[in-house]
Amino acid sequence: MRRFLLISLSAIAALIIAAATAYAAGGKLTGKAVDAKTGEPVVGASVRIDDTQLGGAVGVDGMYVVLDIPPGVHDVTLTGVGYTKTTVRGVVIHSDLTTFQNFQVEPATVGLPEVVVEAQKPVIDITQTSGQSIMTSTQITNLPAANLQTILATSPSTFNGYVRGGKRFETSYIVDGIDLSDKTYESANAGNSLFNTYLAVNKTFRQNNNLVDLGSDALQEVAVNTTSNVKYSPATAGVVDMTLKQGAGKIAGNVVVKYASSLQAAGLDVYTGLLPDGTTAESKYMNEEASLATSNPSKAARYTWTPGEYWYANKPTENVQFSLGGGITNDVGFMVNAKYINSYGMYPNDFNRSLNATATINWALQPTLKLTGIGILSDQGYFLGWRNSMYNEDFKFYLQGVPRYALGTAAGSLKLVNTLSDNTYYEVQASYTDSPDEVGFIQSGGQINPLGVTSGDFLTFADPAQLQQYVSNIDFTKFFSVTPQNETPTESAFPSSSSPYKLSRPGVYYEKQATQQYNVRGDFNSQINSHHLLTGGLNLQFYNYSNLRRFSPSGYVDVEDYTVHPKQYGLYAQDRMTYSGVIVNAGVRVDGWDAGAKEIGNYFAPYTFVSDSEVLGGVNKNGTPEVVKFNDMVVNRTKDVPVKWLFEPMIGISHPISDRASMYYSFSRTMQPLPFSALYGISYQKFHTSLPNVSLIDQDPMKSTNYEMGLQYAISDYFGVNVSAYYRTIKNYNQMGYTVVPRAGIGSLYSIFFYGGSADVRGIELTLRSNSLPVGDVLRLSGDVTYTYSYVRSLAGGTVLRGQNNGTFFTTAGDSAKYNGDLPFGNADYYAGYEQYILGANSSSFAGYDRSHRVTFILNFDFPRPFSSVPLDFHLNTFTTYQSGFLYPITAADPRSRQIGTAPYNMRTDLRLEADFSIAGLRVAPFVEILNVFNRENIIAYDNSTAGQQMWEQKGIPTGPYGWAVLPDGSSVYDIGRQVYSGVAINF
Repeated sequence: MRRFLLISLSAIAALIIAAATAYAAGGKLTGKAVDAKTGEPVVGASVRIDDTQLGGAVGVDGMYVVLDIPPGVHDVTLTGVGYTKTTVRGVVIHSDLTTFQNFQVEPATVGLPEVVVEAQKPVIDITQTSGQSIMTSTQITNLPAANLQTILATSPSTFNGYVRGGKRFETSYIVDGIDLSDKTYESANAGNSLFNTYLAVNKTFRQNNNLVDLGSDALQEVAVNTTSNVKYSPATAGVVDMTLKQGAGKIAGNVVVKYASSLQAAGLDVYTGLLPDGTTAESKYMNEEASLATSNPSKAARYTWTPGEYWYANKPTENVQFSLGGGITNDVGFMVNAKYINSYGMYPNDFNRSLNATATINWALQPTLKLTGIGILSDQGYFLGWRNSMYNEDFKFYLQGVPRYALGTAAGSLKLVNTLSDNTYYEVQASYTDSPDEVGFIQSGGQINPLGVTSGDFLTFADPAQLQQYVSNIDFTKFFSVTPQNETPTESAFPSSSSPYKLSRPGVYYEKQATQQYNVRGDFNSQINSHHLLTGGLNLQFYNYSNLRRFSPSGYVDVEDYTVHPKQYGLYAQDRMTYSGVIVNAGVRVDGWDAGAKEIGNYFAPYTFVSDSEVLGGVNKNGTPEVVKFNDMVVNRTKDVPVKWLFEPMIGISHPISDRASMYYSFSRTMQPLPFSALYGISYQKFHTSLPNVSLIDQDPMKSTNYEMGLQYAISDYFGVNVSAYYRTIKNYNQMGYTVVPRAGIGSLYSIFFYGGSADVRGIELTLRSNSLPVGDVLRLSGDVTYTYSYVRSLAGGTVLRGQNNGTFFTTAGDSAKYNGDLPFGNADYYAGYEQYILGANSSSFAGYDRSHRVTFILNFDFPRPFSSVPLDFHLNTFTTYQSGFLYPITAADPRSRQIGTAPYNMRTDLRLEADFSIAGLRVAPFVEILNVFNRENIIAYDNSTAGQQMWEQKGIPTGPYGWAVLPDGSSVYDIGRQVYSGVAINF
């Protein structure tokens, strides 16, 4: 708690002295106001957004404009001398889009003080100039198990966190102007750095690129933008723009409680499931333990697991969400939301506790001056002290050997909006974000990683006393080894023949990463006339990124410790032009990227070896004290890295064919710096005498060129269709690597990784949308149906430069002199290769996301008072996803054919059934949510070991000979099994 308070105070202090990020613009409302009888403009009439201080005046052409309206559903009122007050209820405003609402105003009549009409929600948006999917707060609340990943899955552009074939880190996540993308994103290295073979450490809790998963009741709107918006910081695939609810009017709130007695996994039980050879993992374990009791009793003593030792899908999951907001005074409003989850997961030893909280306050200092403050906390134990854990197949029979983790994000923002006139305003926003995490082993009650304990201090191994107490290669009663997997004579693995599972003695591991962002931004917006909305702005982003790791891969303890200070600068200008026959959104953005670090001066002499040692508690056979070495390979970085300047033009055009149809076209060229892990990461996965691997800092950004064409058509007032086709080319899409054999005496070899190559992405997206449609007298039906065909092909073939192998460089071959200590990274543009599909291999997290066909169904059935004698409303909401299976290489075929197989299709249906009624001024709604209603065993990955690949290709068995439920990279073989939640929502 003390750490949390310190972080919070530092965040507040930072807000006073520093900075902001890309901002989520409000919406624009425009239209024509005319006399209902004469058709003449009602010049000078006032248009106001109820419950706000926003408004505009009707001009001589009858047009009015209101800017920067918070997204949501608003009532809009027109008043004018000599005319009847007219209010349109239920006008839907979306962030950064234009809504049209015309007024036909009646002359003032005695006895007719006000005219009230309901807005007709359009099923298409004729101002749309590029691909975009929007979920409103009502739609989000209706989704079964609503969270950010579920919300994104509703967009035809998105699958499993990937937007139109881009890498996950190519999408930015913005919450009310605060950039909450993971700038580190360790899995940018194809997921490789999330798993260490010798240590069996996987960190797939870092696999998503968003730092927060806010409560569904906190969100007013979530929009997935794919192209043509220069306001945002560089994002080559897309921007997920989330808008928080703002408090106004009467103070109100709600509480939602959900409960599941257990979470079931699909597929085999990891201990008792029947394996392909007819046995079980449990029986194999017990039989080998019994046979070793006489032949190798020292190893038999390592067999400590007993059936039922670990919790396994038999503990409950609790989910509680609380919201409260409204107007404190006419000038001050607030909104707070908190979502708490406590889950023991689907597999043994899974535990995840999280708290996501937001708070906003809006203060109208003057009618033209508004101040907004935002605080966000997303915690998985870093600030509040609990320790989460994950199942790991390597330690199936000794889960005490799996590291724990704690991570969190704290963010704050202040935004000042100054309205200069009805048509012009500017805003300045400052924000600070801190996103630290720790991975390692905890100490509690004198034990290491004790079962069932969810708190404790991480062992950092910086204190010699910790090393002496817990680490030894001689004393096998000590918890840690510095030679994991290679201990003799009591080799701690099972079974003896192939040894995939460890029985005890994990390696030393501690890691702490932290990224702080200080951001400041200013934007100016002016509707200079009815045709042109000019916007422009600049932003400055400053980062502190630190990384500390201590771990023992093979006989010693490696130390990785560095801090860098990258910077980013942005400037943009945009003109939104609106005419009767065309709408144009044109802009340009210029960004500068300063890596804030130096590059290696000579790649053939990259390291200075620094070694230290500590005395451990054991004594060697010769009587000398046991000593462990600490190796720190200092990278010789002496070369300056120039600032990379990124130029990004964007244009989107909408051509309304009629009031029911429009076509749109867009082009954009976007560039994005690579994540910190791909620039600064040091792999340090040493094997024997190899040197640590490094990343190239002086890398060009990723570059994406995007083309899109779409058609929208309103079939009726209730149904609309949107079809779009897109084509993207992406440069620097794949991670590549050179191998270098340096000068004698430095080490054997090492690899340096960088991004190169290209990808070709194409797709067609079709969406059928329905407004609330009455069906008889008892049912209203609404929803969306989407279909997507897409493919992603990237350049493959390795580092082969037509006619010669340029992937490995030798000092002894004269390469050092030939390249003057440098390496020809530019050759990556000329490698001989071929295009191939993105293949699933053994990962559902970092590959296999290229699903050719995807369909989603969102259907909402509302039954208002189906039983006249019972005061209950019923709601049934369903969400179904259907997609073709992942692609994989067929090894049994002729390799020259590059034959590709397709896994079985996946289908999952989730539903939410709710009944609500009112009692004592409260709205009470008990509900049940069922995920994967039909309990399908959806295969999303497979074991690609030699034996596992054969079983997969020949028999369709994805779990391999050992029945792996979770693969080495941490990805699951199956999607979830059927899961049932019950709960209640109370609104007050």
